[in-house]
Formats: sequence, C-alpha cells, structure tokens
Amino acid sequence: MKAFVELQSQWCPPWKYKKFFFLNYNSHPLAEDIFTAILKLNEPPRLIFNEASAFHYWTYEHNRCAPVLKPVYLGSRYLIFHPNLEEGNVFLEQLHSGISCILDRAYYLVYDYTTIQIQHKNFFTNRTIQLDPANIRVPDDLKDLHGRKLYVSLPEGNEDVVTFDLYLAETICQQRNATYELQSINSTLLDYGVVHIGIPLLGTDKTVALGSTFVSVMVPHSKPKPIIAVLIDPFDYYTWITLFV
Repeated sequence: MKAFVELQSQWCPPWKYKKFFFLNYNSHPLAEDIFTAILKLNEPPRLIFNEASAFHYWTYEHNRCAPVLKPVYLGSRYLIFHPNLEEGNVFLEQLHSGISCILDRAYYLVYDYTTIQIQHKNFFTNRTIQLDPANIRVPDDLKDLHGRKLYVSLPEGNEDVVTFDLYLAETICQQRNATYELQSINSTLLDYGVVHIGIPLLGTDKTVALGSTFVSVMVPHSKPKPIIAVLIDPFDYYTWITLFV
C-alpha cells in the first residue's frame, strides 16, 4: 500500500484529480483487502462500481483518476491492480501487445501475497518499463514522442484562416520530436482537432483547438462630438437647467 500511495501522489495526486472512481471487478479476498485500504486513503467524492459497463461512462474525462481492480482508451488516468496468483498474465500480455485495448495512461500493479511489481508501457517507444516500488519515479512519456505522427483535423480550405493552430502543431512537433499531418475529416485516429463549435468534445480524448472559437460583438459607431461637449457631457440636461435657474 505504501507503493500505491507514492505512485498515486506522482501519477494522479488527489489535489489535482479530485474525482476518484473505484471499479472492483475482482472477487479474490486479497483484492478485497486492497480495495478496502484504498477507500480509507481517499476522501470523497468517490463512486464505487462493480459492473464493467460503468468503466467507460465514469472515466472519460481528463481530470479523473480510476483505480481498477481487474485481470479501453479514454481520458482518465488508471491504476490497475492485477493479481499474479496464477502462472501467466494473459491480461497483461494482451494489454502490452495492444490486442485487447490501449491504456497508455495506466500503471499496472501486479501483486501476490508477498511482492508487488509496477509496470507501465510507453506506447511511443513500444516498450514496457518496470518501476522500483521502493524508489518510484514516474517518467514523462510526452517529453519525447519518438517520431510519432500527430494527425490534425482541419476542415478543407481553412489552412489560411486558423494559422495559430498550425503554428501550435508545428511547435509541439519541434519541441517533442514528432511530425504532423493534416486531415480534412474526423476520425478516431486524430490527436488534434480544429472544430468550429462553441462546446467541448466531452467523452473524447481529442484536444479542441485553442484558436478555433471566436466571439464578436457588433456595436454602433459613435458620432463625432464638438469640443463644447467636454463641458456639457459631465452634467445631464436637468442639471444645467437647475444651475441657470
């Protein structure tokens, strides 16, 4: 549990990720003990679920942290406990290979009665690393994208209008070792989207373009005033009448 506390403080600290969702799909007694201990560590608000269908619904936002006790790629950060009480980790093997689903914002805590292993796959390098439970140092996977191609959604013909969005894409690629490609249609493979709407794309992992929403207010043009208006404007019509009377 000490290793979990340290990993949580670095990966999804409670002061930043205020919404915690605990999903317990494992009925093993040891998993129940871990689940109870985690609940004692975190203050409300929190929701508890034991149905797989709740996984997608309650963990789609970027500011949520979801400890999952169970042997799908969304916006939350995940801490997945996986029991290593049997030979072979088919679940982990499928996750690392990308066969079943992709959870690139996840750390896997593989445990038994005496030991614990912390695993994390960097999908930019396609390598799985293992952290030392006694000296946890969470790496920044986004510091180097290792040549990843970012797909930018931009409606056809808008390249000359949303220049800031293209500048932002170029800057990210230059500083994070990546490239980008424009696409005129929306797709699940997109990383960055220029969407001309006034609402966020909830339920997705897409980044809404910073310069794509514009608000303008039409006001009538004021007529020029004579110099004498400097003396008249400070007082209204009735004030001047009172002074002269």
